[in-house]
Amino acid sequence: MNKRINAIIHRRYGGYYFALDETMQEIQCSLKGSLRKNESTTNLVVVGDRVGLEILEDGSGIIEEIHERKSALMRAKGYKKSEDGKPARSGQVLISNIDQVFIVLPAREPDFHPLLLDRFLALVEHMELLPIILINKWDLISKKQLTEFKRWIAIYESCGYKTLSLSILTNEGMIDFLPILENKTSFLMGPSGAGKSSLVSQLNPQLEIRIGQWSKKCKSGQQTTTATQIYPIKRDCFIADTAGFSQIFLRHIPRRHLRFCYPDFGDIEPCKYHDCIHDAEDGCQIKEAVLKNEINEGRYERYLKLLQECDPDS
Repeated sequence: MNKRINAIIHRRYGGYYFALDETMQEIQCSLKGSLRKNESTTNLVVVGDRVGLEILEDGSGIIEEIHERKSALMRAKGYKKSEDGKPARSGQVLISNIDQVFIVLPAREPDFHPLLLDRFLALVEHMELLPIILINKWDLISKKQLTEFKRWIAIYESCGYKTLSLSILTNEGMIDFLPILENKTSFLMGPSGAGKSSLVSQLNPQLEIRIGQWSKKCKSGQQTTTATQIYPIKRDCFIADTAGFSQIFLRHIPRRHLRFCYPDFGDIEPCKYHDCIHDAEDGCQIKEAVLKNEINEGRYERYLKLLQECDPDS
């Protein structure tokens, strides 16, 4: 009788799945025929899924069972017209069972971009996942810029976000970063050139990960991640990366929902109208809070910009 085990899907290649057993050994797997009868197998088994395997005599595995997901990180595929002329949305599950999302932004090369940070934060909040801000390449900050970056950190910590500064070159911040990874599956999200692949390589030097170089001429970093993959750091500790989050937009988020992606809005007194989107309505308490410096003015102005990216029809 063949052996049956539980494992985690850590990457896909071609028509095969590759799972890690409890000893972190990789097993090449295929999907049981009866599971393929599902109408669409795109989201049936994804990286991060916990699965039940039957191990065959040659050491390969058959995925017999897919355990229930506790979370899913989606990619919005954009819009296409349906038969009634209205936009229809479809989503692809990139990875499942994520405990937390590290939004990795560089301090320099490329320069720190607060609008991009707010866009990432809104995306993660909308998926009801835990975001943690990680400002990388801290060693590139000059003494003159240090005060400015401490101000940015204070702004986001006042919004309720955990924020870490990190330098792979000097190891600054690693003593605070490593304990947060323990017994969790973490996801790295950020633009090309943020140093995500370098960070994973620092955590596990045995992994063969391509590292891109920052281009001063093009003002961009190389996209070195081409597929979603979970990397084992140690037992019960995984970190994941994927392509496709270098440039993001919020077209899949309804305008009326964006306000719920801002935890700093939650402690303010309710507005006059319960469906206020904090734009041009009378009696908006969020605008009053901005005038009273209870909400950062710059963050509110960026909220208004992101509001224009959201779906106005849903």
